[in-house]
This record gives sequence, structure tokens and C-alpha cells, in this order.
Amino acid sequence: MQSGASAAAIPEEEDWDDGEDWDEDYDDSESSSIFNMALASKMKLAGALGVVLLILLSSTIFTNFGFYSGASSISVLIDVNEGKDANDNTFTFNILATSPAFGKLAKEGDFTITNIPNSVEYSGGPISAYSGSFDLDDDGRGSVSIAYLDFFKMNGNYNLEVKLGSQKATDSVILNKFSESVVADLIEFDGSKPLDRDDGVITNMHFSSEVIDNPDSNLDKSVIIIPSVTGTITIYFSEEFFEEDQDEDYWDFDNDRNLEVVETIKFSYFGDQMSIIYESGKSEEGPNFNPFIFDTSEFYGSSGDYAIVVEFTNEWTEDALRRDFTINSIYSDKDGNLFDPNDGVKDLECGKVEFIGDPEKRIKEDYLRILRYIRFFINYSKQDHKLNVKKVIKQNISGVIKLSKERLIDELKKLVISKGFNKICDDEFSKDILQLIFPQLKNIDTIKNIQKNYKEELFKKDFIFLLALLIIDETDNSDFFLYKFNMSNQDKLRINSIKEIYNKFNDKNTFSKKNLQKIFYYQGKNYLIDALDFKLFLSNKKNSKLLELKKYFENLEIPKFPIKAKIIMEKYNLKEGKELGQKLKSLENLWVENSFSISEKEVENTFLN
Repeated sequence: MQSGASAAAIPEEEDWDDGEDWDEDYDDSESSSIFNMALASKMKLAGALGVVLLILLSSTIFTNFGFYSGASSISVLIDVNEGKDANDNTFTFNILATSPAFGKLAKEGDFTITNIPNSVEYSGGPISAYSGSFDLDDDGRGSVSIAYLDFFKMNGNYNLEVKLGSQKATDSVILNKFSESVVADLIEFDGSKPLDRDDGVITNMHFSSEVIDNPDSNLDKSVIIIPSVTGTITIYFSEEFFEEDQDEDYWDFDNDRNLEVVETIKFSYFGDQMSIIYESGKSEEGPNFNPFIFDTSEFYGSSGDYAIVVEFTNEWTEDALRRDFTINSIYSDKDGNLFDPNDGVKDLECGKVEFIGDPEKRIKEDYLRILRYIRFFINYSKQDHKLNVKKVIKQNISGVIKLSKERLIDELKKLVISKGFNKICDDEFSKDILQLIFPQLKNIDTIKNIQKNYKEELFKKDFIFLLALLIIDETDNSDFFLYKFNMSNQDKLRINSIKEIYNKFNDKNTFSKKNLQKIFYYQGKNYLIDALDFKLFLSNKKNSKLLELKKYFENLEIPKFPIKAKIIMEKYNLKEGKELGQKLKSLENLWVENSFSISEKEVENTFLN
């Protein structure tokens, strides 16, 4: 029967004959003997047996003699919370090892800890702090805890190295011991002469522990590693000079002396990083400042006695209670974790400016907090002033007289350039208090109109311009302010220049393009922009013409007069002298009035006539 596909033909016996004599190569009776195998087959079998023997021998050697007896990899990790808990007095690290490909996993290893101090007094290499051994379980895991007392040397970086067989792993952490007293010795100012504005008061301001000569000794107290130190540096001033026979009570407020707080510096120390914030506004941050140099220009007022008092703590709560407002007592560590003991975040979210504790006590500690309250209020508050706060401020506003003029101006600057200053006119209490402290700020009400017409331009202006806007009028009001607060010569010059323009507002030619070109060329672009902005800000409505002129000059660079005296002398056979100078000056004025262009004909007319 035939199927749909043809079946393959089964070969007959003769079809297997390939011309070779199989009987000669294959003898069934000898097939179990390797000695009768072909040479190639013998070599293959011998090679396979050699590999097996080599593996067995290597494993024995590595195991018995230590080769690959250890780990294929090892890692070590110091506890991520190390040095972040003041109540923890142990140093902990964890080890993980994986088994080697051959041999066995070692169960014991060694570790060493070295210290690199962050003290400016130390310039050597790593200091050996501790060494020991560790055990691993069957899974290759191990943990080691050491009392800080057993290895701590000095504040700084602690490097950990673990060894297991031929494998090594490292990790490091910064540890700082809490000092019982801050190192704040004055180095370069000995008090033998009055402090000068340009003097730098250099002091050791780092938190370093004493060297533990014998780590194995039983010390009187435990070594506490802390995450941070916060504190306050208060600088006091007195016109009365300190007498050598007087003790520290000289600086007490209870002794009826007229002491003034001229600067308050907040500092924080996290690990090896330090931040410094002057209340006057300047700030610094970076590696532990060692030594720390006080910038005396931030607080120097006049000759007299200055005292530097350092208070510090490792308790954020304690430091926070010394602050002025709840929203100013929010802390963050270097990892971004917030610490908010006074619910400052909550107050910030709901727009509440709240004193910490008793408002009167906070204000009497530093009367500048009255101005600081006004600044924080107009920038962050969404609520009305509390009646008790208003009462306390009114009762204590006379205390502002005790403040240095430098601190008052610095705080006024922060207030005026803040984004919230445009709201000052909507808050009668804040405006009244500000004008009680600075009665020369007569033009505060103009801010509301300026904000309506020139809001963007207003926020671009700096403090001195805005101050000029607030104090310049037809009287000598600005002159009195500059005298009272002893402004720098540069600031005086700028304000007086703006006043000069203001006095010419009624002259129609003052803001003509030709006249503005003269101002631009002879007095500079900055002076001209100040003049235009002052005119714009005091306008009752938007002045599109002046805005166009301002844009024109902002995009214009001051050109150079193209005509040289030497060329003119040669061309017209003129001699150097007064007449030549006068004609060149006349020609330069003509060039300016012509929008900085001049024709050859005009040049000829000038020198031929």
C-alpha cells in the first residue's frame, strides 16, 4: 500500500561498507584495557585525570597552608548613626565576608583604628588609636563594639581598616568629644591698645578634646561623642576702659554700667563643618575654622572696651530657647533632618511671628529685636500683631537708643531690601515703629505707589538707592540722616548726587535726551540710571517716555571721544595750548549732544574759525 510520502530505503549490509577494514581496529575482547587504546585516546584520558588531580592537590595546599583561606570579598560599615547620639558611648561597626571559590572562609580577622586630629596645633600623620580582632559566624557576618573611652584620642577623622586573609576593607567617621569649655583664647589682640576697625581679633574657636595619653587608663569621666555644638558669641562694648584690678563682674549688666551688645554671632559645629552667622548679616561656613578670626568691621563703632563672651551647648533645645522667634529656631543637620523644638515650622506655615518665651525678656536681652520683629512680621506674618507684643514694644522702644548706629543701619538694610518691605504701608503699627526709630524716613508712603507702577524695577534697586528714596526731600532731612548715622563717604556721595538731580526735577531740560547724554558721558551710566529711576519712582503714573530712555541708556556703552589732539595739531598746523584745549572741549560737547557723532565739516568749522 502506498502512503502520501515515500519512506526512506533501509540500507543493505553492503551499504555500510566505507572501504575500511573495521575488524582490524576493533577487537571486542580487548576493549576494557587502556593499554591497548589508540595513542590519541590515551592522551585525552591522561589530561582529564591530570586536571582532577591538580584541583584536588590545590585545594589541599590552599586549605592546609592558608592560600585562599580567608574570603573572596570583605566589607565593613561603621554604624550610620555613629556620633549622632549623645547618650551612646560605644563605637560599632559591622563586617560581611563571602566565602572563597576554593578553600575555607576564615572566621577570625584583625582591625585597626587610626585618628587624624582636626586641631590646628597638630600637623603629623595618623595616630594609632586602637587595634583588635573580630570573629565571624558561619554566614560570614560579624559585629564589633568598642567603648569610646578605649580608643578616643582627639576630635577628628577616625579611619577603620579590617583584614581577613588577603582581603582588606575600610571605612571612616568624624567623631567629636564635647568640651567642658570652648577654646576661645585671643591670640593677636592683647588689649594693650584700643581696638581698631581694621584689627582682626584672632581666636581659637574649635572644640577639641584633651589628648588621652593612655587610652587604657580608667578616666574620671566618660568620653561623649556628640553630633553637634551650637552656641552664641556675644560681643559687648563699653566706653569705660577695663581696669586690671576688676574681675569678670565688670561685664555684668547688674553693675549699672552702660553696656551695649554690639554683635551677636551664632555658630554651629557639625562633624568637621562649622558655620558662623553675624547678626549684622555676614555669614561664613566651611571646615572647622581654626583659628577663627572675628571681622571687627561688622561691629566696631568707636574706641573703648570690647568683651567677647562665648556660650555653647550640645543641646539644640537649650540653644533654641535663647533665640528670638520660633521661626528662627529651626535647625537642620548636614543630612537635611529638621530639629524644631519650638514648632517654628508650624508657625511659619500658618504665618505667625511668635517670640520664644516672654517677649519683654527677649527684647531686653537685645533691643535690636524690635526691628527684627518688624522685618520678620512684614515678610512672613499672615496675622495681626498681638496686643501684648505691641504693648511691650512701645514700652521698650527707648532701649533702641543704646544700640550702635552700625547695628541699626545693618538691620534697616535687611528690612528695606527684603521682599516684604513693599507691605510696610499696609501695616500701620510696623510703619509707626520704624519711623519712631528712624524719623528721617519721611517718604515711606511713596513705596505703595512705587510698588503699583514699578514693582519689578523696585526690587532691582540696592539699599543705598532705596534709602535715598526714603530720606530725600526739599529740606536738609537727608543731610541730617547721613550725619547722624555716619555713612561712608561713598554712600554720602551717591545720595547727595541723587539729591542734586531731585533738586532739578522742575527744570524741563533736566530729562531731555541731550542733557541725559551729557550725564551719561560725564557722570557715568550708574549715576544716570539712579537719576532716571528716582524720577520714575516719584511719578504719580507710569512714564513710558522715561522708561524708553532708561532702556536706551542701559543698552549703551560709554563711547570714547574719537578725535585726538595730536592728529588735529598736525592737520591744522596748531600748537599745544589753552586755545587748542578749549576748542577740543567745545568739539567734545558738540559730539555728545549729537548722540556721539560728528561730521568732518563740524570739525573744520571748529578749528578754522
